[in-house]
Amino acid sequence: MNLSKEDVLKLVNELSNKDAKVAFYLKRVGGDFNKLPQIRQIGILHKLGIKREIISTQTFKNKEGKRISEEDFMLFVQSLAEVNGLVASHLEVAVDYFDIPLHVRKEIENELNIHATQVKSIKYKR
Repeated sequence: MNLSKEDVLKLVNELSNKDAKVAFYLKRVGGDFNKLPQIRQIGILHKLGIKREIISTQTFKNKEGKRISEEDFMLFVQSLAEVNGLVASHLEVAVDYFDIPLHVRKEIENELNIHATQVKSIKYKR
């Protein structure tokens, strides 16, 4: 069953009234569940029997605004990595493109004249 963000926040607040540890964590961030570190959020949600699912959407557009596929974009990045050692070193350790530090991604995008964006959303399920 899907839960709304408001339902999750309500359940977390109810749990904080019963669980001193959860209350302590929330107190340290001013009562804002979203400001908690991800590991704390996951632990609290686990106590409530709630699973979270992160949905990620990525888009790649050239300077004319035309969308290009992720595969084409990564081929361009690979070509750039062959002549740029900084890009190559970051690609070796990154799981995907968005794991590369922002300042390096901006350099890559400026060099390729392509704008990459990633939007993440979270779904909660019980």
